[in-house]
Amino acid sequence: MSNETSIALAALEADTFAPSIAAYLGDAVYELAVRRWTIKTLAAQRALTPKAIHFATIARVQAAYQANLLTAIEPQLTDSEKDWVRRAKNVSTKTARKQDQAVHRHATALEALVGWWSVHAPERMAMLTPYWSQAVLTSVIETHD
Repeated sequence: MSNETSIALAALEADTFAPSIAAYLGDAVYELAVRRWTIKTLAAQRALTPKAIHFATIARVQAAYQANLLTAIEPQLTDSEKDWVRRAKNVSTKTARKQDQAVHRHATALEALVGWWSVHAPERMAMLTPYWSQAVLTSVIETHD
């Protein structure tokens, strides 16, 4: 491992990294978790097609979905997690002209929380899977078959 990599990992572990870096990491971690869950769920339903996988995944990685998911799990967060979310909501980000800034900030905050969890508390990710509901999945499959 290079010295730069060691320094970067030490910063992550010491909780000294910026919320924007946590959101960058969390974006990848969250999408991978959603993709794994989607494939497992669709395989169980024998609906495992590339189109179904794609639409079921994008339904859960959209900013609006992530913002709603954050709102749903906020009561279950610890005080330090709530503080992390508050800090991440205040990160200045650029959004598309038509996108709601508040929605984007909430989605970024969820991604930052997931990035923080991936380093400090990976077991907390399990809190998200019940929200990737069967009802949403079924409607996505039926709409895009």
